[in-house]
Amino acid sequence: FVKSLSGELIAEYVILIYGDVDGSATIGVRDGSKIAASIAGTASLSQAEKLAANVEGVRVQINAKDKAVIQAIVAGTMVIDQTTGKGVDV
Repeated sequence: FVKSLSGELIAEYVILIYGDVDGSATIGVRDGSKIAASIAGTASLSQAEKLAANVEGVRVQINAKDKAVIQAIVAGTMVIDQTTGKGVDV
């Protein structure tokens, strides 16, 4: 949020970290859980969360491949290229 000296809201920006679905500024197990819940239909994601969750390279829909990329990141075998938003092998 950008506010004036008087506290008036001037602008609002979203900073997106690919893979960080829960907004914690890190990529971890909770991000994979949010993706799993979205796939199962038990939770809905905001547009920013959907963009952050879509890390397997195809920007069509969130699926099990996106969750697998997050799991590989947690395991340390992949990282996300924040320029492209795609998971890549370490």
